[in-house]
Amino acid sequence: MSQETLDIIEFDGRSFAEAEQIPIPEWHCSHTERLQPTLTLKEDDIFLITDTIGNITCHNEQVDSSLGFFCQDTRFLNRLELQIEGHAPILLSSTAQQGFALSVLCSNPYFPDQLKAETIGIQRDIVLQGGLFEELTITNYNTDPVQFQISLSFGADFIDLFQIRGRVRPQRGHLMRQVLPQTTHGHNIQSLVEATGELIVAYQGLDDVLMESRIQFSHQLPSDFKGYAALWDLSLNAHETKKIGYRLQPMISGKPASVVSAPMTLKQAHGSEVNEQQHWQNEITRIRTDNRALNQIIERAEKDIYLLGQTFGDGKILSAGIPWFATLFGRDSIISAWQTLILDSRMARQTLLTL
Repeated sequence: MSQETLDIIEFDGRSFAEAEQIPIPEWHCSHTERLQPTLTLKEDDIFLITDTIGNITCHNEQVDSSLGFFCQDTRFLNRLELQIEGHAPILLSSTAQQGFALSVLCSNPYFPDQLKAETIGIQRDIVLQGGLFEELTITNYNTDPVQFQISLSFGADFIDLFQIRGRVRPQRGHLMRQVLPQTTHGHNIQSLVEATGELIVAYQGLDDVLMESRIQFSHQLPSDFKGYAALWDLSLNAHETKKIGYRLQPMISGKPASVVSAPMTLKQAHGSEVNEQQHWQNEITRIRTDNRALNQIIERAEKDIYLLGQTFGDGKILSAGIPWFATLFGRDSIISAWQTLILDSRMARQTLLTL
C-alpha cells in the first residue's frame, strides 16, 4: 500500500497508520501442550508475569492469557518470546527471588546436522525499573564454531486489567504502526528501526490517547525482522560469548507511563533497584532473633512489603496485592500500614496523607 493511500496520523513528530492497513508477517509461536507455572515481578507501578523461562507466549487454550507486562492498568506487552532456531529453549533453572528481577538459564534443543543438544548456553536476565530491560548472554560450549538464529518476538494488545479478567468491551481503539514520512516503508520494520533507532508497538484509544511500547536494542542490532520479531544471526567460535539486549519503555501520549524514571541499561536498572531496597532496609526497624527459620520469615516479609510499595502522588504506600490488585485500595492500604507500624511508621503517615 502506498503512502498516499494510508490514513496517516501525526503525533509528536512521528507518523502512524492503523495496523489493519499495513499487514506484516507474524513469527510463529512455540505452543505448549500444558499449563505452565508463572513468575511475577513488580517494581513500583509496573509488573510482569511470564512463564518460568521468561516468555510471554501466544495465547491459546493451554496458555495462561493473563501473562504480560503491565503499567497504569494496561498491558504493554502480551508477547515476549525467546526462541532459538524457531524453537523454545530448554529450561535449566530460573529464579525471581529478588522480586524485581528474573534470571533464567536455558539451552538449545537438538538440531540435526547443526547443533548438539544443550551445547549453547543462554543466560537470560530481566529487570524492571521504569520499564523492562533484558540481556541475553549466549555462549558456545562446542569445540567448533557454530551458526544459529536467536529470535525475540514482541506484541502488545494494550487491553486493560478488567478485560483480561473477563469484562467485554463493546468498542476498542486501533492498533497502530509507525511509518516513515514520505515513503512506502510502513511495513518495513528493518527500515524503521534503522531510521528511528526504535521498534514501536502502538495503540490509539477511543479517547485518541496514543500508547506505545518503545523498544531500543543494545549490544548488537537485530540482523532482520519478521513483523515484530527481532532476529539475530549469530556466529560463535568455540567457547565464545556474545550479548544482545533491549530496553522497553511504556509511553502514554509521548510521556513515560511509569512514575519511575527508566535508566539506559539493565546494569544501571539493577544497581539502582538494589541500592534503593538496601537504603529502605537500613532505615526500617531491624528485627532479628536467634532462630534461623524465624529470621527467614521476617526477611521474606520485609522484601514483600518493599515490593508492595507503590508511588501515589507524593507518597509511597502499600498496594493491595501482586499482581491483580497492584493499585490503591484504601481499606487494604490503611490496615496494612497500621499492621506494619513497628517496621516503618513513615508508611502509615504517607498512607494517611494520600487517602
